Amino acid sequence: MLHYCRNQNFGDELNPWLWSQLAPELLSEEVESLFLGIGTILNHKLPTTPKKYIFGSGWAGDENLRMDSSWKIYGVRGPLTAKELGLPSEMVFSDPGLLIRDFVPEPPKTRNTIGWMPHHRSIHAVDWATHCPRHGLHFINPEGSVERVLHEISQCELLLSEAMHGVIVADSLRIPWIPVHMFSQINEFKWWDWCKSMDLSYNPVQLPPIFETSPRPIKRCQNGLKRFAAPTPLGKDKWHRLPLRKSSPTEISQGLRGLRDAPETVRPQLSRDPILRAMIEQQFAQLTILRNQWADDHLQALPIQQQPSQ
Repeated sequence: MLHYCRNQNFGDELNPWLWSQLAPELLSEEVESLFLGIGTILNHKLPTTPKKYIFGSGWAGDENLRMDSSWKIYGVRGPLTAKELGLPSEMVFSDPGLLIRDFVPEPPKTRNTIGWMPHHRSIHAVDWATHCPRHGLHFINPEGSVERVLHEISQCELLLSEAMHGVIVADSLRIPWIPVHMFSQINEFKWWDWCKSMDLSYNPVQLPPIFETSPRPIKRCQNGLKRFAAPTPLGKDKWHRLPLRKSSPTEISQGLRGLRDAPETVRPQLSRDPILRAMIEQQFAQLTILRNQWADDHLQALPIQQQPSQ
């Protein structure tokens, strides 16, 4: 049975879309065992009884997590996750989101779209669909259908993104990308975890947050206290970006211009072809092993799906 975060968020929703094509038996709800693929989902809240097949998942920052004999690990997302779990570097094969490349139609040869994909918790900060075209940007909604998001990313010549799986898809499709840190939801650990798996650095464009509405009075008071506490030992850096008031039209325009001008301040990135190929090949090899083991464990005679042509 597939286990993943059900947030209507692109990265999470890649799970049923991708695995239904690559290994549909792993989605069967008739099987008690859990299959964990894409996502920052390794934490102590995982049920203890059933077997857990781990395939490219990331550590969720949970110090209480303890592995036991019910875990079968075929690979994890990055070296930071491997370190936290006490695994050797050979167990790192990056994020399975890279496997989408064989299921996305060939993009057009001529692309002139700069895409902007915010974190799914940032989409209501401003009316991106209205503001982006005015600044030469194409807004990609991370809560759209997987097919739509994949299509829109494939049309871009460059992707600006707060959403890590937007970047992972762009990298797999060989579309240059720039990470953006505008709002407070960014989990830098998982970004570094994935980037290090691909021999990349995480160097986001730092932009001030913008908000088209003011928070409610109680929320504004809470945010104010957190902002005040942010520089202290008990504070968190992300609290500096919490909203206190509605942004002015000038501030919103400046924020959009900052996105548009991002390539002038941060160089777009792309992993090296040999590394991408090696990670994808390793993932397919491990997926074949996992599917064989799944079939043996559940007494199912399942055909092993061949790796799509590269």
